[in-house]
Amino acid sequence: LYSGLMCPHKIAGIGSFSGILAAKGYIEKHGKSKPDCLIMHGKDDDKIRFDALDFTKKNLLDLGCKVSALEVKSSGHRICSEAIALASDFIKEKIK
Repeated sequence: LYSGLMCPHKIAGIGSFSGILAAKGYIEKHGKSKPDCLIMHGKDDDKIRFDALDFTKKNLLDLGCKVSALEVKSSGHRICSEAIALASDFIKEKIK
């Protein structure tokens, strides 16, 4: 997330798996890009709390990004086939 938001030009999109947006204040001050974002988080994640999904979505929206946030049911802190398929569709849509 951080690298895409700090990129000097707008990129096509960011796909994030079980992540959390850190350093929002720094990004607000120095960030250049406001890409469309797909964020996905496993409901059963035992490494990063599930409520990081809503926290990250709110912060990305505050930064001016268009955000799709998806709960991946019965998935922990891993990238499952459902998330890969969702990310693949997102990428295909962005590079048309």
